[in-house]
Amino acid sequence: MAIVSKMPWRYRVHFDNFGSGELLTPLVLRVTRPDVMFYDIMGIAESEASTVEIDLRDDVTDRARSAVITQVAKQIKEDVEFALVIETLDETEKVLEQWHLSACRISECRWSELAAMHQDGLLIRLTISCGRVETTANGQMVELFG
Repeated sequence: MAIVSKMPWRYRVHFDNFGSGELLTPLVLRVTRPDVMFYDIMGIAESEASTVEIDLRDDVTDRARSAVITQVAKQIKEDVEFALVIETLDETEKVLEQWHLSACRISECRWSELAAMHQDGLLIRLTISCGRVETTANGQMVELFG
C-alpha cells in the first residue's frame, strides 16, 4: 500500500457560537492547527496549547468582517467564548482528522492593508486562544490540553 500524505488544501473549519451564526467556512483561506507543548514542573506533567491563526476572505458581502466585529463585541460585553472544529479531508471529502477547540477567544484581529498596488483581496487574520484542545487518534477523541 502506497503512503499518501494529507493535502494542506483539503480542510474545513466549522465555527460554533461565533458572531451572529454566519456561515464562514467558505471564507477560510488558511488555518493553523494548534501546537501543544509538554513540560514537567516538579514532577507534574503539564501541557500548553499555542494560539491558532485563521485567515478569512474579507469579501463584498461583509459577512466575515461583520461576524468578527460581532464576536469581539460579545467577548467584551458578555465574555462569550466560541468553539472551532478543524477537519482535514481526503479527496472524497471524508474526514481524516479532527481538532476540536473550545473555550476560544479572539486574542488578536488584524485587517490587511489597503493599497493600490495589491492585486489580492482583503484579508482578516485572527489569532485565537483556546481553553481546551482535543483531536482524533485511532478513531477516538483525545484531550491534549484543557
